[in-house]
Amino acid sequence: MTIVNLPASATRPLRQQLLRPHQSVEQLVYDGDNEAETRHFCAFNDKGQHVGIVSIYLQTIRGQQAWQLRAMATIPEVRGQGYGKQLVEAAERYACTSDKRRGLKQTHIWANARAAAEAFYVRLGYVPEGELFEVAEIGPHRLIRKYINH
Repeated sequence: MTIVNLPASATRPLRQQLLRPHQSVEQLVYDGDNEAETRHFCAFNDKGQHVGIVSIYLQTIRGQQAWQLRAMATIPEVRGQGYGKQLVEAAERYACTSDKRRGLKQTHIWANARAAAEAFYVRLGYVPEGELFEVAEIGPHRLIRKYINH
């Protein structure tokens, strides 16, 4: 398994295939994709096949600057093999390193997790908050959050 940081454009085919098949690849340019602090992590298997993605953005939520995980997905053939965990941990390490450089002692990460993926995030230490809400054409989501002390 190899996890690498690549440009946003490298994540879009899997974003389309796994997360938003009803949209074109061109429609999957997210706000913040090309910001200086944003990172896009991609997982490759031993054969060099692109098998997973996650992006992390520095955003503001409820008046507080925090990191947002977005567009986390792995192909069905590798689910349960640790690729998703490794992707999220790579994003967390990057956020912690960035926050340490900025003098912060705690990293705050959040995401709008699909209801079907909520248990995955809970196993990684994320805490669900609030009620489920509907994202049009995608389905139910819930806010999840994690604080990491350095």
